[in-house]
Amino acid sequence: MESGKKRSCFHSFWIVAVCLIVWLSFEPASVHGASWSKLMPVGYVPSTGSAIPLKNSNVVVKSKASNIKQIAYNGSTVWCAKIANASKTQSYSNFLTVTFPKTAKIRGREIDITIAFTAMTIGKGQGKNTLLNKDGYAAFARCNSSGRFFLGGIGDSTSRPYKAKKQITTSITAAWSDGGGIVNLPFYQGVSDVDAGMSADYYKEAWEGSSGFSSTFYIWADCRNTISGNKMTASYGDVDGNDSWYKAGLIAPTNGGQFTVKWTEGNCETGFLLYNQYKDMPAPTKTVDRTSAVKGDIITWEVSQKTGIFYRNTFSPYTNFSFADYIPRGVEYQSARVFRGAADITSQGILSYNPDTRYATFTLNSGQLGSAAFYQGQAITMKITARAELPEAAVRTVQNQAAVTVSGYAQDTNPVTTVIQRPDLEISKAAAGSEYKGGDTIPYTVTVKQTTANLSGENIVVTDALPEGLTLKGKPVLSGAEGNVTVKGDTWKAVFPSLAYGQTAVISFSAEAGNVTLEKSVINTVYASMEDAPKKEAASTIRLLPEPLVVEVEKVWEDEDDFYGLRPKSVNVELLRDGKPIQELRLKDSNGWKGTFENLPQYRTENERYNYQVREADVPTGYKADVKHIENRNGEFERAFRITNSLVYYELTIHKQIAKADYYEYHGNEVFLYQITSENNPNWRWYEEISFTEKAQKQEGAVLTASKTMKLPYGVYEATELETLRYQGGIVSVSANTRKTGLLQAEVKLGADGGSESITYKNKKVLWDRYSHNDLVINELR
Repeated sequence: MESGKKRSCFHSFWIVAVCLIVWLSFEPASVHGASWSKLMPVGYVPSTGSAIPLKNSNVVVKSKASNIKQIAYNGSTVWCAKIANASKTQSYSNFLTVTFPKTAKIRGREIDITIAFTAMTIGKGQGKNTLLNKDGYAAFARCNSSGRFFLGGIGDSTSRPYKAKKQITTSITAAWSDGGGIVNLPFYQGVSDVDAGMSADYYKEAWEGSSGFSSTFYIWADCRNTISGNKMTASYGDVDGNDSWYKAGLIAPTNGGQFTVKWTEGNCETGFLLYNQYKDMPAPTKTVDRTSAVKGDIITWEVSQKTGIFYRNTFSPYTNFSFADYIPRGVEYQSARVFRGAADITSQGILSYNPDTRYATFTLNSGQLGSAAFYQGQAITMKITARAELPEAAVRTVQNQAAVTVSGYAQDTNPVTTVIQRPDLEISKAAAGSEYKGGDTIPYTVTVKQTTANLSGENIVVTDALPEGLTLKGKPVLSGAEGNVTVKGDTWKAVFPSLAYGQTAVISFSAEAGNVTLEKSVINTVYASMEDAPKKEAASTIRLLPEPLVVEVEKVWEDEDDFYGLRPKSVNVELLRDGKPIQELRLKDSNGWKGTFENLPQYRTENERYNYQVREADVPTGYKADVKHIENRNGEFERAFRITNSLVYYELTIHKQIAKADYYEYHGNEVFLYQITSENNPNWRWYEEISFTEKAQKQEGAVLTASKTMKLPYGVYEATELETLRYQGGIVSVSANTRKTGLLQAEVKLGADGGSESITYKNKKVLWDRYSHNDLVINELR
């Protein structure tokens, strides 16, 4: 009211929201016959900073009647209605709708606030009436940049009041900005300064909750206004400061996000702010008493949700209140309790743990939520204990996050993390080399290390059973850790009580390779165990190689020091394994006609040897080859061969025929001389004679025949019968590889087909007049 000073009357609405899991459903209803409670504590005034801001910077006009005008004034957005006749009452219906999109968040989810002006009456002007801007418009609502919304006449704030009785009906809706519909959570508003009550027809202020409100409104014990049904009417003079609340104010909770209010006032404006008791409700929190643990440690989680304070920031009981905590893998659930402050309230709800889903839950009994004593701003805390299990890996990170559901809306806590550790082994094994032969000594080194920081490993056992083919030599030596080593046969075992982080134990030992007949891989695996750690193993692979076989070969020539020039410059010798050629070797004079086949496997199987032989790939023409075992440098016969190449001699037979009647004893023996000349070397000549004596006379028939056979090496020869006294004649027949080249000459190819050759001469005596004999004395020279 006006009392000799300029001031602005205002009403306040206050809304705060908390996320709920389940929508609350309600039907907006009239609150006629509502009860009024005088339990509001003195000293409490609703905080403007907690209100949902309704700023003109983001207001959107969704609809506006033609007789409504919007202007900017002193930093505010002002809406004005046309006054057609100041001496009459003006009526307006559904004339303005404004929306504040995404103007706040309730538990992280944005909301829109819409104010619909559904009805307004403005009575006739009283006294001196000054219309806004003197253009026939009167202000009825405005919003400023700080988030305040005002209804009624602009009054002293504009210095242009229109003095008339007004009644305005507004429908206020809160909706989720993401299209989720009306926010079905209880809101509440704080209305103050309902203190203008001097004139029944002009300056009479009242607030009326038309629909959508709960059944109880709250006022202070010192309230002086008149209460009737769902309406508060000013019946007290002008108030200032906190008395605007204590003596002329109210708190009006709603059933949800849609409600209707009627405002009755004159030349005074009432500002209202919207509140929701969940908007600034603290988020749930979670703590853990251990950030690191080992098997068997007890881990305690605390999930806390702070409640509101009734009569201050909470005016509607919660519909439900519950905890849900997933117990992660890696721990075993032990127990849980629920506290309000220090008081154990587990019995006031239902606590359970489902081992299948691994959820620990607690739901407070609904009877507890209906008492204002529950809402004291204290933290409700669920304490959960779990035992750390042995992790599969050396380090397992266990993250835990709970959810608290208030009035059907869940909100996650912050996640907390505990690292569960166990000792771990790292083991390696290495041989000094990669290849060994039978009888060799093989040095091995085994290293074992505990690799988890800040922990020690206990009861370490390392065992190594040598595989077949290896024999343990001596006792292994342990270094780097206190312990002992025992040996049983070809198995050793090292035991040491503990290994600190980073400590390395080293076991050194040697093995001897047994007899090796076949090349093979030998895997030697060592095993290690440690308390609370999985068994580990490490392997070292070596190749065991058999003693390679060396086959020696030498070539011997039996060819009269190559008198005939038939020896080749080199020969190829083949190595046969089980009758099949596998390698070839060239022997020649420069290597002394000797060579070796090396790196040969001796065994086909563990017990069966290969059979090795040698042969000349191509035996030189005119030679034959003879292969024999000889003793090699190691005194072994099967590893050395001698190939002897000997000349092959071929037969050449000369047949001589004369008439029996031509033999005359007084002429002496009939002697014929033959010269054999090598075509390869004409300086090589052989001579042979054929004689007929008196004994030849005893041959049957009219023809005397005599033959001589010569043995010559491979080659081509010329056979010639030398001139003989008293006889003339020629060649009468030759063998297959012999051809006649003259009366007394023939070309003979010895060794062409491996057989013997022959020439037949026939002579006739032509001279009888001389009596000297023709005996020859032959002096053979080569």
